[in-house]
Amino acid sequence: MRRFCFIVLLGLIIILTTSYSGHVPHADDRFNTEVSENVIGLAELPVFYKPVNPVIARIPVVDEFDSKDIQLYIREQCHLVGLNYNFAVSLLREENPSFFKLAEGSTPQERVFNARNFNDNGSVDYGLWQLNGNFLWINFVPNFWHDLCDFDWTNPYHNSYIAVRHIKWLHTSLQRHNNEKGVPQTANSLYWETAMAYNAGLDTIRYGSRPSDKTLDYASRIIGRIF
Repeated sequence: MRRFCFIVLLGLIIILTTSYSGHVPHADDRFNTEVSENVIGLAELPVFYKPVNPVIARIPVVDEFDSKDIQLYIREQCHLVGLNYNFAVSLLREENPSFFKLAEGSTPQERVFNARNFNDNGSVDYGLWQLNGNFLWINFVPNFWHDLCDFDWTNPYHNSYIAVRHIKWLHTSLQRHNNEKGVPQTANSLYWETAMAYNAGLDTIRYGSRPSDKTLDYASRIIGRIF
């Protein structure tokens, strides 16, 4: 009798266990289901092979350029790359002083944004920040621009986007070079070198060539406004 009761009880346990397990999904099954759904969802999203932060890549599309908005844009870009905004603006005053007269209406925009200046070495400087043509197309644009739109050197937002990143690259390169040499540096001495490098080229400053008096005066005016 006891044996019969034991067999019946065992049979009931097996039936109940089978029934319960059929209604409760296993954790592994739930995980696999979620993965499958996510894979399907991701497959439907557009793929960007060169992702660019939309804030960093913000290039306003406007018919008329406003000098105040351009300055705000420069401030935004300086903040994003970690560049001293006051230094950048002081450098801009040397490169294109007419920009700061736009708000007065005394200077036509074409003179500021379409500016092309020829240097003694035969190179040409372009646009708002006077980007040097020897490096603009083979270095600056490939390294600092994005593929969301074509680069237009006469567009002050495009020109500023490249210039801010170029200045930051100069600053970082000089800082690394001085650290490797064990040369102590202060903030103003590093920005002094960055200003000279923007004017005379990075190698001239990095490898000890004496800058011209013109370059020294150029850097002196930039640093003098902020330190």
